[in-house]
Amino acid sequence: LLLPSFAGNISLFEEVKLWLKSNETYKVRFGIITLMSYFLKDEYIDQVLELVSNIQTEEYYINMASSWLFATSLINYYDKTFGHSDFEKIKAVMPWVVKLSFDGMYCVGIEKYNLFETK
Repeated sequence: LLLPSFAGNISLFEEVKLWLKSNETYKVRFGIITLMSYFLKDEYIDQVLELVSNIQTEEYYINMASSWLFATSLINYYDKTFGHSDFEKIKAVMPWVVKLSFDGMYCVGIEKYNLFETK
């Protein structure tokens, strides 16, 4: 697989770093998915986890992409991604699950559950 070069001599990894700083939800989400698709490798894993851990937002689609990346990285990089200190970072990014309720083709309800909230 050949990866394209972006913006002249900027590598894809450097371009993704710029996307992650964007104010546009789908540009950030695309950056996270690109990291997950091309950069969950030994030489990038620490940088990828750091970049995604530093994204602080309430945007659903960004948080879902982050959660997907963390879940995928847990499979292949268990020791690196699931230390106690990293768990706190992951918990801050994805402390919730979302339940969608449908009536036929129409969404009639969205509920957000915090997994770490004590009652």
